[in-house]
Amino acid sequence: MYIQIPKIVNEWLVEFFSITLLILGVPLACAGVYFIVCGESFYCFFMGVGFTASGYLVARRLPEGVWVYLFTWAAACCWALWGARADISEALPWLVVPGIFVVPAVMLLPTLYRIRREKNLRK
Repeated sequence: MYIQIPKIVNEWLVEFFSITLLILGVPLACAGVYFIVCGESFYCFFMGVGFTASGYLVARRLPEGVWVYLFTWAAACCWALWGARADISEALPWLVVPGIFVVPAVMLLPTLYRIRREKNLRK
C-alpha cells in the first residue's frame, strides 16, 4: 500500500531537518575548535562542519546535502571504530548521535530530487 504525503508536509520536513542539523552543527564546530586548541580530538570539529554544511545544502533544497551528511556519518563510523580500536561498546556513543539522522536523511532524498526536478522544469 502506497501512502502519498502532501508536498507541503515534505517541504516542512526538509526545513525541520535542515534547521536541526544547523542547530547541532554550529555549536559542535565551535566546540571542536575549542577541543583542537586544547590539544584534543578533531572529531567534534569535523562533525560540526559536516552537520553545518549538510544543513545549509538541505536548506537550499539541494540533495547533495543528504550525501554530505551520509559521507559525514560514514567518516564518523570509521573514526569511532578506529578510536575505539574496533570495540563496538566503546564506539557506540560516537555512532548513535550521527546515526539517528541517517534514516530521515535518506527518506528526504526523493523530496529533494523532486524539488530539483520541478525547479529545472520551470527554467
